[in-house]
Amino acid sequence: MRVEWDETKRNRVLAERGLDLADAGEVFEGLHFDFADEELSAGRVTTFGFLGERLVSLTWALRSGSRRIHSMRYAHEREPRRFEEAFRRMDRSR
Repeated sequence: MRVEWDETKRNRVLAERGLDLADAGEVFEGLHFDFADEELSAGRVTTFGFLGERLVSLTWALRSGSRRIHSMRYAHEREPRRFEEAFRRMDRSR
């Protein structure tokens, strides 16, 4: 699936966080988890996955068959545990 973003937002995230929204496709190509986030606007999804060896969080929405990236950041210290817990739940459900 295609990934798209707003160039102004891309430049801001790159300057503030050192992350390039253009690299978001790499996260979706690897092992990742999607969480529907009911606190966000309808249709937005939070994805946790890896960019290189670092866990990142993306917020995005499906738009015209593409993932429209709204935000990307490095995961907070506590969030890798959430990711590991999701792995364990998946393993038990097999």
